[in-house]
Amino acid sequence: MFSKFLTTIAVTALAQCAMAADMSVEKHFPQSIALGQTSIHLNGVGIHEFLLMDIYQAGLYLPKKESTTEAILAGNSPIRARLYMLGSVSASHFVLVLRDGLVANTTQSEVDSRYKEILHFFDMMEKLGHLDEGTLVDLDFVNGQTSIRLNGKPFVSHLGDRVFYNLILKIWLGDEPISKDVKKGLLPTP
Repeated sequence: MFSKFLTTIAVTALAQCAMAADMSVEKHFPQSIALGQTSIHLNGVGIHEFLLMDIYQAGLYLPKKESTTEAILAGNSPIRARLYMLGSVSASHFVLVLRDGLVANTTQSEVDSRYKEILHFFDMMEKLGHLDEGTLVDLDFVNGQTSIRLNGKPFVSHLGDRVFYNLILKIWLGDEPISKDVKKGLLPTP
């Protein structure tokens, strides 16, 4: 009898967590948005966890649904990668994780080809200081340039071209993503 009670409580708690996650997706990841003159659509959303804690939700917006990294990287259309912070983290720690993801998913020649842009990107991310719960970070590629928006406001622009943007996307979509759950969520199965 007591085990049934505990099972009921566990199932109820999981259902409430799932409903809260669904509401967060609906609120912070609308199905379609305008980026420049293009309407782009939510391709997928994944949650990055660390030590059983939800750190952020990541969403990917594309002009049309794609299910492979190769198809996404081959495009040159507007694209948005959105991070919604579910917990607080220092920008310096966040940058260390992103650097690890970049190193794991790029070759030395790729890094060398965009070295200045990569350094500038990480420098700008460090300047965020702290990413608090509820912070929205948008990495956009539009009109041939990469930019970052913070909570809906421009933060930095002209970071690099599509080759640079793809190097950043590989942090989540490469062969060794920083979170397999995020990659799986961003790339829905066909």
